[in-house]
Amino acid sequence: MDIVWFKRDLRLQDHAPLTAALSVGPVIPLYILEPGLWRQPDMSGRQYDFLGESVAALRQEMASRGQSLVIRVGDAITVLAALCASHGARRIHLHQETWNGWTYTRDRQVLAWARDAGVEIIEYQQFGVHRRMTSRRDWAGKWDQMMNRPRLPAPDHLPVVDVASDIWPARHEIGIADDPCPHRQRGGRAVGLALMDSFFETRGRDYRAAMATPVRAADSCSRLSPYLAFG
Repeated sequence: MDIVWFKRDLRLQDHAPLTAALSVGPVIPLYILEPGLWRQPDMSGRQYDFLGESVAALRQEMASRGQSLVIRVGDAITVLAALCASHGARRIHLHQETWNGWTYTRDRQVLAWARDAGVEIIEYQQFGVHRRMTSRRDWAGKWDQMMNRPRLPAPDHLPVVDVASDIWPARHEIGIADDPCPHRQRGGRAVGLALMDSFFETRGRDYRAAMATPVRAADSCSRLSPYLAFG
């Protein structure tokens, strides 16, 4: 049984790691909530709330197809090692992540653990940023190749696996300060799609002129950045 580690790719559509893992057999679809990440100075309560809503929406969509997203809270290596030991997983599929320095260090530590443990890490590209390139000489070709790949459909069915989930913690349980933002955007693919439709159909009609003034810019811009950032 393979593990598919969801990071900032909270979707079923065009998800190369999930598609590849399902072609072999049942998978453990995993999201790891890492308290250490959310204690970093560039994290906020409103980001955490947006993430929680995005994860909840994905869990609901996956459950309707047979298997809900498995949530684990803790250090990534500890969580992955425990799942590999308890379920005999020897491969972990994931998208290469582009976020902050903390996640980059964590990824390097996970790769080192996997080498020592005999676990194969299979990374898939989803952005234009390519890690571990010593030169940008071949970057354009890699970008063209990635953008020319066909989009992958969402799976119709997810095989059921018996893996328990942790409870999603409240902010204060992992040390996130209160961050009142009553008019913040809500997370989830459906909300993002509705926002995109409203931009193309109405809000974006005066985009060029409206973006020049702070009075109108907030409503006339796409507001899609957080949805793209979390996949």
